[in-house]
Amino acid sequence: MQPLMPPIIPQGTTVINAQVSVDSQNDEWFYFPGGIPVYSHQIDN
Repeated sequence: MQPLMPPIIPQGTTVINAQVSVDSQNDEWFYFPGGIPVYSHQIDN
């Protein structure tokens, strides 16, 4: 069995809990569950 790798979280990202983090860049929010960006939206929405 391969060892588990911790998620790679971009520098400056805000960690919400052990599973989800968020980041804002260029007027857009990005959501990272497990370190993979899966959703984004404009900041004003």
